[in-house]
Amino acid sequence: MKVNKKLPWGGYLGNTSHKKGFTLIELIGVVSILGIILIVALPQIGKTLKDQA
Repeated sequence: MKVNKKLPWGGYLGNTSHKKGFTLIELIGVVSILGIILIVALPQIGKTLKDQA
């Protein structure tokens, strides 16, 4: 199954010119960064929602 879906930021999901898909280290890095952002943002989002209610 070939996936060559163009992503909005110019990358390709699946087969790229220099490598296939994402390596495990890249995936772990992206997931951990997103997790940290969520952990930092969630209290702020909750506070904002309480203020508006």
